[in-house]
Amino acid sequence: AAELLQLSTKTLKRLSQAGRVPGRRVGNQWRFSRQALMDWLAGKDV
Repeated sequence: AAELLQLSTKTLKRLSQAGRVPGRRVGNQWRFSRQALMDWLAGKDV
């Protein structure tokens, strides 16, 4: 996901924790749907 968004993993984690990037936490890992990220990039509500 970080590579797709061209962000560092640290930045992606911070944005996810703040609810600014669509993702969910599973245990101690963050999971991201490729389609949700593509919709988010396109400006669609997710």
